[in-house]
Amino acid sequence: EEPLVFNKLPETLRADGETVRVPPWYDARFDHEVELAVVIGRAGHAIAEADAMAHVGGYTIANDLTARTLQGQDRNLKYPWFRSKNFDGSCPLGPCLAPRDFLDISELRVSARVRHADGAEELRQDSNTRDLIVTVPQAIAWLSRQFTLRPGDVLLMGTPAGVGPLVDGDETLCAIEGLGELRTKIARG
Repeated sequence: EEPLVFNKLPETLRADGETVRVPPWYDARFDHEVELAVVIGRAGHAIAEADAMAHVGGYTIANDLTARTLQGQDRNLKYPWFRSKNFDGSCPLGPCLAPRDFLDISELRVSARVRHADGAEELRQDSNTRDLIVTVPQAIAWLSRQFTLRPGDVLLMGTPAGVGPLVDGDETLCAIEGLGELRTKIARG
């Protein structure tokens, strides 16, 4: 009935090609999640759905890294997802920012592959932006009723099926057609 939302702190941001170190105290399941990231370009509050796209500055790729076991524990306690989604480096973005008018996001392939330390590679997520549960205009309209959206705010639009665990030495290759491929190395231990 309403979108599920959570926030991420600035310390979560990492660039394409960087290594993300899983906190040493966390030794449970740790997952990748490829997502379309929408960057707000113009501020607004209570934005009408019909006007929402005028507030988009551009698009990039996000890997919403998640401490999955911790998320499940917090969900069972009816806590927010804050801890499982906000450790340092848990939101790599990149490799580029495409301006809104440069890219039609209505039907783009979204995928995530994992390259293991031994060189083996597996496709884990493979979907399309046409399958988004909440559209970009719907998300902007709903969120802007709750609080003012500001230039530079980044909205992650949700992940398709196929999220999975990562181990030390894995590299995630998150791709969205027209935006390239976001590479993130994982270090555990």
